[in-house]
Amino acid sequence: MARSEMVRAVVLTKPRTLEAREFPRPVIGADDALLRIEACGICGSDYEQYEGAQPQHEDYTPYPVIPGHEPLGIIEEIGRNAAARWGVREGDRVAVRSGYGCGQCEACRRWEPRACPKRGGTYGYTDVGKPPHLWGGYAERMYLSPYSVMKKMSPSLPAGVAVMFNPLAAGLSWAASIPGTGPRDRVVILGAGQRGLCCVISVVTRTSSPSRASSARTRPSTSRRTTW
Repeated sequence: MARSEMVRAVVLTKPRTLEAREFPRPVIGADDALLRIEACGICGSDYEQYEGAQPQHEDYTPYPVIPGHEPLGIIEEIGRNAAARWGVREGDRVAVRSGYGCGQCEACRRWEPRACPKRGGTYGYTDVGKPPHLWGGYAERMYLSPYSVMKKMSPSLPAGVAVMFNPLAAGLSWAASIPGTGPRDRVVILGAGQRGLCCVISVVTRTSSPSRASSARTRPSTSRRTTW
């Protein structure tokens, strides 16, 4: 594959305005990588971003950006250090966390961007003018910062299922891990979107025995009322 090829992407230039553009394929060094996008989830914040209604946040550039912060893809090219650090190699399928580390803090200097107290930026919300430009999932390929966080994904999962990693992780975090949900807790879930449904899955599996969880997946619960 020619390393000088151009990469096609969609750029949000202003609210409700998307443009098809091409960017040079990034040159990959020892500590970064290039992801060939297989699928990218669409979040409620993507809609707000498109409409120009995204709340102001220091980690988010509203536009011009390549949107898409829930990318699933194949490692197409990776540096030697990055491969050893992330435990992945070319051809592996990975899910990428939306935020990447700042590269300046103590955690990032230890190559632990998950512990970075502030982000260096967010995929899908990074100014497209910042080299190497491919900072979002609405593109053929996406650049992976040395301070990225990712998880290897099974190639046996259909892309439409595997790309649900972000809302499922949100459901596990919001409805179970953070509040410490347990048996007999009463939970109210507002919204039946993908994250709301993933919260339901999380609560059922967290608070039920294996037999009850299996039963709950096959029939509606009549023991409690859940507000969506």
